[in-house]
Amino acid sequence: MKRIILLLLFVTIFLNQKETHASEILKVKLKNYIGDKEELTIQVKGRYTTMNGIEVISEEVEHILTIKKGSILLTNQNEKMSFDDSFVLIPDVYDEEHVITVNNKKYLGAMEFMIEDGKYIRPINQIPIEDYLKGVVPFEVYPSWKLETLKAQALAARTYTMTHMDKDMDDTIQYQVYGGYEWFEQASKAVEETKGEIITFDNKFHQCLLFC
Repeated sequence: MKRIILLLLFVTIFLNQKETHASEILKVKLKNYIGDKEELTIQVKGRYTTMNGIEVISEEVEHILTIKKGSILLTNQNEKMSFDDSFVLIPDVYDEEHVITVNNKKYLGAMEFMIEDGKYIRPINQIPIEDYLKGVVPFEVYPSWKLETLKAQALAARTYTMTHMDKDMDDTIQYQVYGGYEWFEQASKAVEETKGEIITFDNKFHQCLLFC
């Protein structure tokens, strides 16, 4: 129930900025660059609050996340907050002026932190699909490739994403490598110029191109 509420809150925030649908918001577990950690360091740029919309996370301040007796502790020099088994940070506005950094890796969108296997803190990024793809294409192929080749990759990546929305996706090669908010101009242009387009065969998703 808590995650459903989170999704609705985040979609509401995003709808204030652009046209979208709930189905276009993707959840991605962050494993590839984070690994299995019992402690994480986070920072936020822009105003972020917890899911209740009350507790504000201080900007440009290093926060440490740790686990203690089944709860997640968020601490810095001046603050200390405790959350039962997970908590969510949501930006007031979805844009590139609201960025959350997890262990020196930047991400847009909302971020949930949950306890995994009783001892690790697992971040889960919630982000619109098109912006997710901007963090995928340059990490699945070389961002220096020609635009038309990058556009083909964007089509393949979007098709793969749409056909795996029911999976518990992460940012590793098991699904698609996702580099977060580390965008490359040419790759982003390829995503934008193919926005909403997928690969089909006989009017059905064609998921085998490049991924089978």
